Amino acid sequence: MIKSTGRTLIKKFLIPLLLVTSQVVYAAQSDSLINRLSVKPFLWYRADSAGSTAGLWQNYVDTSHTLTLDSTAIFETGSMNFHPALLRKLSDEPFKINYYPPKRGKARVFIVYMSSDTMQEDGLWSLVFDTLRRCGLTTHRIIGRRRDIKYADTTMTIPIINYLSHSWRLRGIDSNMAGLYLAGTDSFALKGKIAEIMYFDKKLNRRDEELIHSYLAIKYGITIGRYNYISSQDSIVWNTKDNSTYNHDVAGIARDEGLDLYQKQASGKGGKSAVTMYLATLTQDNAANEGQMSDNTWIIWGDNAKAMRTKSDSTAHDSLKVSSLIEREWKVEVRGDSARYLNTNLMLNAEGLDSNATVKLVIKPRFNMEYWTDSVLIIAPDSSDAAGKVYYSGLQWDMDGSGSDMFTFKIDTGASNMSYYMNNTLSRKDMKQDEKMKVRLFPNPNAGEFSLQIYCNRQSNISVEVTDVEGKMIKKERYTTQRFIWLKEKIETPGVYFVRITDGKETIVRKVVVK
Repeated sequence: MIKSTGRTLIKKFLIPLLLVTSQVVYAAQSDSLINRLSVKPFLWYRADSAGSTAGLWQNYVDTSHTLTLDSTAIFETGSMNFHPALLRKLSDEPFKINYYPPKRGKARVFIVYMSSDTMQEDGLWSLVFDTLRRCGLTTHRIIGRRRDIKYADTTMTIPIINYLSHSWRLRGIDSNMAGLYLAGTDSFALKGKIAEIMYFDKKLNRRDEELIHSYLAIKYGITIGRYNYISSQDSIVWNTKDNSTYNHDVAGIARDEGLDLYQKQASGKGGKSAVTMYLATLTQDNAANEGQMSDNTWIIWGDNAKAMRTKSDSTAHDSLKVSSLIEREWKVEVRGDSARYLNTNLMLNAEGLDSNATVKLVIKPRFNMEYWTDSVLIIAPDSSDAAGKVYYSGLQWDMDGSGSDMFTFKIDTGASNMSYYMNNTLSRKDMKQDEKMKVRLFPNPNAGEFSLQIYCNRQSNISVEVTDVEGKMIKKERYTTQRFIWLKEKIETPGVYFVRITDGKETIVRKVVVK
């Protein structure tokens, strides 16, 4: 049985693995994926942890079954969502492990790969029992002990997570023929890339499957559909059913030590989608990014798969709505105590959009609302390049604490140096260096809940203090190197209060009345 889950293929069958050689020392951390699973993988090969010995690919689990690589083998840097992958040619022999399977056994196999030829049937793995009986997988067929099952006529050339589950019961196995093949089968080679392989010889439970899919999907920028994205604490960080409209080109910045995840820059489609989000400075390889974030931090996004073109504008004569938006829209989910304060940057591949216009990022805080001009941030880019890439910096997400934001892009044929903030126009060119902040507090008066929105012309360290009429401090918060802040505040006792916002050079005070 074969099931499709987004960009992940899940099949009911078995998988083998690779060639035995030498040694590697695996030191399992107390808080890591391998210790979160109910069973330990028998084999685990990661292109980002191949080992320090040239010509060998080490098993991440223990010292057994190190793979010997061809002298021409290359681990390509940043190949899949800014992670390395092993390049494979048609002339490369598949890896073989001298594995003698039991007469009654199980195999659960995850493989992350990308083929490079749509017409080529690539072998992924096979397990040989004897001259006639084998099982395995190609990019077109499930290889069965009795018959093959065809599931595709062409080969997809995008990054894929393939999960295959297989059990068998045999009377006998030929020890001279038995073996496990990876990165190809005993009959088909693989032309493409391999990023990661996990082989289990025991049954996995649903939680195991969900944890592994979440780890691989975020790490390699691959969309999954059958499983939710979950953290090592078993909390849902992206619900694929609830977010079905936006479950396309899903990617995320995340740190979860319990999942072996530290993704500092990401893009869907294995790093090739229209939007890339990153910390610090974008680098060729995720490991080289110098950005930092706390453990249990998740920022995940996906889009609605609509066209990268301007909408047929029904809002052209509605001054209350933002006009000239593109059809594609993204949803952002934010999880973790410090995620709201994480300083991020965004790169848009604007190729195909109007090259004479300014492409502005438009962020709205609520899922179920329109892009009202008085409820969004419209942000002009910091820069663009000749390749059609547009860059935005100093972005924070979910500043109102709702758990999610929406964003899209506005094709602005007007002045290129303008950013709009809550229906107020700010010109970076015209603003003086000491005129950095613009503040909006609403509603006012209120029943104890209000929003505070702050726009800074450049990144600043901002302090927010709330005091009563007698000067007693009610709340004090500090935000480091941020440009856009959207806070949702709550005061339970009716009265008059003062909100003081300062960046060290400029101070703005707003009176707020709680009824």
